[in-house]
Amino acid sequence: MYSWIELALGAPSLRGVPICKKDLKEYIKKAHKGEFKLGPDLYRSMYLYPDEAIPNQGKFKTKDYFGKRAIDWIILDVDKGKNTDEYTYDKAFEVIKILKEIGLSEEHWLIYFSGTGYNIHLSSDVFNFKPSEHLPIEVKETIDSIFGQIIDTTIFGHVSLYRVPFTQNHKSGLYKIPISTSRFKRTSPSNIKKLAKDIRNVSWSEINNPIGNGELHLLI
Repeated sequence: MYSWIELALGAPSLRGVPICKKDLKEYIKKAHKGEFKLGPDLYRSMYLYPDEAIPNQGKFKTKDYFGKRAIDWIILDVDKGKNTDEYTYDKAFEVIKILKEIGLSEEHWLIYFSGTGYNIHLSSDVFNFKPSEHLPIEVKETIDSIFGQIIDTTIFGHVSLYRVPFTQNHKSGLYKIPISTSRFKRTSPSNIKKLAKDIRNVSWSEINNPIGNGELHLLI
């Protein structure tokens, strides 16, 4: 059972905290309450780990783990970097266009504004990736073959972290919030940033939980 993730509390450097994935909501609450030493940021590991990977005490160092791991979400990372908000928005829109071209529909993904750029979350079930010692390489090569250089695929490295949804990016002061595809299409980047000032601005009735059933398994 691959039920463990690694967290970084307040900053990527403060990583090594192993928790059961089901307990993640409690850490999101702690982030909102300001309980982390260096700020409200909260990151989690890209991959899921089995019980035997977790030490009885001390930090969980994913860089020292070479066993099997699994993946729950494929994060398509559109990093803002030094680009404009409009350029970053257009790149995210291009990713959505490609997803449609390869046969997926809006039920298969959920767009997040990350606080600066965009993360498009896909259920790993669309690929049916199997737990493996080589999973990071398999995932990166698969996503590279589909998107090329449009997105940052270094996020699929075996020690990679990504920002947890509904938590604050301390640099921008904005939250990682979900945005329905229909709202994304009709909302400007500046208005998306306004929405991300407060997670209470999320239109929950518009948000879907992405699904998958092997739609892209032939691309692996």
